[in-house]
Amino acid sequence: MPSVRLWLQRWGGRTAWVTIAYVLVMTALRVDFVWLRDDMQVYWRAASSALPAGILHDLGCALALSALLPERVWRVRVALLALLIALASINLSVLAELNIPAHPSMLTYLLDPMELDAVESPVGIGASLARLGAALGAFLWLALRPSSQKGVRWRLPLGELGVATGLVLSGWALAKLDYRAMTVSHADGVSWMAFQARGVPFALPAGTDSRTAILTPAASAGEVFAAKSYPLVRATAHALCREGLSEQHCSADADGDGDPLRSDCNDADPSIHTAAEEVAGDGVDQDCSGLDAGAPDVLVIELEGLPARVLSFTGGDTREAIAPTLEKLARRRDVRLFTEYETAAVQTSPGFTSAMCSVLPHYGASITRGFPKLGVRCLPHVLADLGYQTLMVQNGDPHFDRQGEFARHAGFARVEGLDAIAKHVPHARRVSKWGLLDEALFSYLAQTLEQRKPDAPPMLLLGQSITNHHPYTLPDASFDRGDPTTPTWRKVRATSRYVDLALASLVQRLDALAKQPGRRPLLVVLSGDHGHPGEMHLRNVLPASALYRENVHTPLLFWSPGRANYLWRLDRAALKAPSSSVDLMPTLLGLLDVQAVHASMGRDLSKTAAAVDQRAVSVNPIAGGLIRVNAGEYSVIRRAMPPGLEVYTRGDRSELSELSSSPSEAIRASERATLAVMAAKQLVEEDRIWSDAFGGHPVGATLATGP
Repeated sequence: MPSVRLWLQRWGGRTAWVTIAYVLVMTALRVDFVWLRDDMQVYWRAASSALPAGILHDLGCALALSALLPERVWRVRVALLALLIALASINLSVLAELNIPAHPSMLTYLLDPMELDAVESPVGIGASLARLGAALGAFLWLALRPSSQKGVRWRLPLGELGVATGLVLSGWALAKLDYRAMTVSHADGVSWMAFQARGVPFALPAGTDSRTAILTPAASAGEVFAAKSYPLVRATAHALCREGLSEQHCSADADGDGDPLRSDCNDADPSIHTAAEEVAGDGVDQDCSGLDAGAPDVLVIELEGLPARVLSFTGGDTREAIAPTLEKLARRRDVRLFTEYETAAVQTSPGFTSAMCSVLPHYGASITRGFPKLGVRCLPHVLADLGYQTLMVQNGDPHFDRQGEFARHAGFARVEGLDAIAKHVPHARRVSKWGLLDEALFSYLAQTLEQRKPDAPPMLLLGQSITNHHPYTLPDASFDRGDPTTPTWRKVRATSRYVDLALASLVQRLDALAKQPGRRPLLVVLSGDHGHPGEMHLRNVLPASALYRENVHTPLLFWSPGRANYLWRLDRAALKAPSSSVDLMPTLLGLLDVQAVHASMGRDLSKTAAAVDQRAVSVNPIAGGLIRVNAGEYSVIRRAMPPGLEVYTRGDRSELSELSSSPSEAIRASERATLAVMAAKQLVEEDRIWSDAFGGHPVGATLATGP
């Protein structure tokens, strides 16, 4: 047994010493990380599998290197193991700082806190670098200690490689028992990125037409496509003629009102033309100026992690009375509530791009981080071109995940955070590492609207809250009733109660504002930026932990204070049909009667649609690579790694009873959703969603025109 003797000989000297040093330092990094992130005890639960899985993984990696590298180059082995330790330290520091696994560009994540002065860091960049130095120093001090082992002749011991492979595979199997365990046990970075790469097996078939893959017939009904090279760009025939993107039938006058299609925004209605008398505030652009006279201010509120269970209308228990303010608001005549609304993403930044730009989340790095200069045509762009002022406000650091930078790119003229709020809201209190309490944000939003003059241009105002985010810090312990439930739901329910109480004051102030004479109408859109799990599924404790209904389901309310008639277009909407955050932008443009050239991936919810077009597609590239579709009768979750398909019926609201066999209708819906996500991924990576050339501004791009 020469290979066994060689293995024992090698493990009796320097190799054993280096391996032990590597395992000890890596285990210490993991224990330190778990201690740092114990605010929800999520990682302590993961540690039961992460730590032993990590030890197996480390032993396998070290053993493989000792098998592949000759003893005479042992310093190379030490250097490679030191590199893995450095990557592990970076990966775990990033995960501790941002709660996001550092894939695939770990160094980008590490640099964010330094470049943007992120306020959410519980660790700090100095401490992160200190840990990196301590880990490397400890390993090198141990690994480079004098050893009495003599050099041995190098060979390729297959038995040693076999043992190493077995250890690595065992570590992977053990780590899969918990999603978060994988990020901790395989923290050397290289292994984690390899795991992520394996989680993207969904390939776009050759020859797939991106347009038909992404858009449902309802999404492009009544519109004409502008170019082949940008397959989603489209508009009404009038808008294409107006922007000089088409000459087809632009001189026609189908309704005989004297205005050609180029200037007539409704060539099927002779009462609508450029000389028509404009009726202010009715949501109709009679004189084809591009916008209704007296157009409303638009306030969009994205509440952090608002679970649908807070409302009885969206599956909540009426006996809990979690959100009485929202319950009362949802019953008003001037409100329309979409009960089957599901966000396209499980994190704030991809949720922002899906809602404001109507773009499906990228199956990989988020758009704000990975594609900050992506050509997009977002809601702020469109409204700014029509004279709207645009402002985004968050009561935390709006630059987190590079969202603030992308928000300006998306058309927001101003982006403000907790510092601006603290200057204008007396006694604004900090809630946690994330920022200020939501009541400060709501007060600032109300102040912004109250201080506007009646003759000021209309405004698009986006507010993003943060309180309903881990570690779920409460200003008053009385919001936690202590009822027996899961640890996660107890915390989320308590912070949701607080957020609802804080909203009560905002609702009162907006109602009072609507009663002031001479004020512009106000259109409010309120939803969660994603849902929030309550551990109905094992270990589903964070929005990005899985992609069940509870992760993405959240209420969507359209509210026009004191002006119920302004929502007349939504009277024909299917309020109980599946809807998505990518539908928000086209729906708002429809309510404002704006005809714009755009590249939305969603549909206008105010327009009728066939049942097959009423769907909500969601993406979670983190937790094993998940694509979800709510197709009405079925909701389907497709998992990349390990490959799988979960199907639930519409009646299974909690998605706890997976069907033993997958109906063909559900499979087809999942396949269509997967094609849409992969086609959107391709367009994002090729930067073929939008070009400024469609807005009439020369950018030097050559467009392949035609349908």
